[in-house]
Amino acid sequence: MDTARSIYLVFSNDLFNKTDQYYTNGLKIGSRSPSFGKGFLKEIHPGFEGAASYDLGLIQDIFTPSSTTDTIQHPSDRPYAAFLALSHKRTTRNKEKRTVWATEWYVGVMGEWALGEVVQTGIHELLPTTSTPLGWDKQIPNDIVVNAFLSYAWNFVKHPNAELWLRGQGAMGSLFDYVEAGVFARIGWYDSFLDGDDDMPGKWRLFAFIRIFGRFVIYDATLQGGIILNEKPQRGIANYDLSHFLAEDDFGIEVHYARLGLRYSYFFRSATFKQGNLHRWNAFTLSWDL
Repeated sequence: MDTARSIYLVFSNDLFNKTDQYYTNGLKIGSRSPSFGKGFLKEIHPGFEGAASYDLGLIQDIFTPSSTTDTIQHPSDRPYAAFLALSHKRTTRNKEKRTVWATEWYVGVMGEWALGEVVQTGIHELLPTTSTPLGWDKQIPNDIVVNAFLSYAWNFVKHPNAELWLRGQGAMGSLFDYVEAGVFARIGWYDSFLDGDDDMPGKWRLFAFIRIFGRFVIYDATLQGGIILNEKPQRGIANYDLSHFLAEDDFGIEVHYARLGLRYSYFFRSATFKQGNLHRWNAFTLSWDL
């Protein structure tokens, strides 16, 4: 088992692109520790050969229409939505096969229970140049979130200062259902994913990265509503208006020194529904090795 321990905070927002639409805000607080891989927390994941690490986190994502000031929400636009979930992840690295398997569970809620309106309205009240979002009363209804994710990555090109990974992922549950495939590359000075990142404190690590993938979407509850309580949303995107094929990429830079890590990512995502548009946002990650 990987014995690395860390805590991290991920903040995502489209504010820096001067937009307030679609995927507009995300927050994840997490920690990695061998303690999260004991008892039933270990048993809920399939076993893969290699050194395993375990993460436990709390995640909230918020989505809004293209306008948060329009009192009339157009049928061709996406609805307000949010989810709040506990996440538990197992990552298994195999140096001989140069592979990384990861399984992850989300368990939580969506709709008003997820507190998306509270968070977004609170942020807007703190910023004097923004107006209060209108239309949260028509958000995706309350529902239960139970979702599983499975990903596989193979180190196709390996060099001390450059590497290329081929990666695939699938999701199934009450929140997201999709399959995706793509590539991840980075160049610079870093610890190998196969050894476990952040395992060599006391030196600088600096690298640039890019990730490109395509996704086939089967269902998206943030657009279409939940499937467990199955309450019909006041506004939602019909299956025939869903963009079943979409592309996403992100690039950025990451720097570590001693126990501290900082990461900046810039994301692009093609339209998630037929009347939608390309969307961009930023993400910042702060980590600390324990």
